[in-house]
Amino acid sequence: MKDNRYYKLLYLAKSSPDYKNKFNNLDEVVDVLNDIVEFKNIHKRIIPLLKNKVTKLGLFSRLKPNVQKALVTENNNAVVSEMIKREQLNRIVQLFNKKGVPIILLKGIAFGYSLYSTSSPRISNDIDILVKAKDWEIAKEILCSIMHPLKITNNQVFDDLYESTFVPKTQAGAVVDLHKSLIHPILFKIKEKDIWADSYVANEFNNENVRMLSPEHNLIHQALHAYKDMDFCKYNLVDTYEIINILNPSIEKSISIANKWGAKVPLFFLLNNCRLIMDLDIDPNSIKTLSPPLLIKGIANKLLVSESSRLVNKKKSMHYRFNQLISQFIFTSSVIRPINFQWLYLKTAIKQIRNK
Repeated sequence: MKDNRYYKLLYLAKSSPDYKNKFNNLDEVVDVLNDIVEFKNIHKRIIPLLKNKVTKLGLFSRLKPNVQKALVTENNNAVVSEMIKREQLNRIVQLFNKKGVPIILLKGIAFGYSLYSTSSPRISNDIDILVKAKDWEIAKEILCSIMHPLKITNNQVFDDLYESTFVPKTQAGAVVDLHKSLIHPILFKIKEKDIWADSYVANEFNNENVRMLSPEHNLIHQALHAYKDMDFCKYNLVDTYEIINILNPSIEKSISIANKWGAKVPLFFLLNNCRLIMDLDIDPNSIKTLSPPLLIKGIANKLLVSESSRLVNKKKSMHYRFNQLISQFIFTSSVIRPINFQWLYLKTAIKQIRNK
């Protein structure tokens, strides 16, 4: 169970200046913010957003000196880091454009252009881009011309199934995660054609080959990524809140897509947490239409609070693998797709053993 201050810091990171639904007065806000150093690592990605909120509420001078220093330092580091990422992305865009390969910006790098400001960025660790399946090999070749493929010391069966990682040749720059699917392509019924058809040109690039997910697909992608991490209660709630309030996705359309993709359970947990923790103004009846049966909800909640549902030092224990297997049936609303996924896993593993 997370500390109540953890949730309140998430709430404060949103762009809305309102605080009265979670705090009785500004003194309580100051008290929580004065504890930010304790949460600096776990909430690292939203510290610039918290500094922005402190400034908006005129509370900076009331914070402890070490907290003031931490907020300023982390914000300045974030501004520089995001600036470097943008320069790196510009170079990548130029190379992809020369080959006529379109890309869709995902997650943090996309939100840096659409949801957050350059002066108070939401920190991201890497650059995530999506390409069409037919462009997968040429996209990897393009990135290999300026970066190194990540050397994997502990090979996994599904490495390179839908995502490949590239690291800079020098110390400057960020890791690039190249995707050809938003998540494991078998577990959810994601239609590549629909994603690209509904995507739109990123305004900052004015280039048909540099695109953003539609607001609805961005919302569902948040839910799918939260499922992958088995955590529906971190900075993804801040992103979700801003997606809904700034990009204005149709909730009705998002629910319809989630049903088609088999992603209604992840979307339920994301939206419900966002309503409860971020005070998101959303019709409870809409969330109710996504709600799974009580048994499924109960198992999902047990999986989400289990420490074994998350990697420890990037190692997969037997308990982790068991939870992962159960989660596939619970969060995909399917029996067939997880079985197909496990069958592919088994066949791929056997093939890899034979090829050694």
